[in-house]
Amino acid sequence: MSSHVYEERNPILYVCDPDLIQNITIKDFEHFRDRRAMDFGDKYFNEIFDFLKYDKWKIVRSQLMPAFSPARLNPLK
Repeated sequence: MSSHVYEERNPILYVCDPDLIQNITIKDFEHFRDRRAMDFGDKYFNEIFDFLKYDKWKIVRSQLMPAFSPARLNPLK
């Protein structure tokens, strides 16, 4: 499921279907690299992971991914 709205004259698409979100964010990521730019007026809020441009996002992602590996997410046995 998805819906669209307009912010001023810019069409915005909101995707709600989990399978479609997975396709966009993982499988077809190269086609959906940059999200819309957001300026929150604060240097720290402007670094929110979801709104980074691709080049910076890729660097941050490579630093974060080891923390979310399956071995780290599984409880200790």
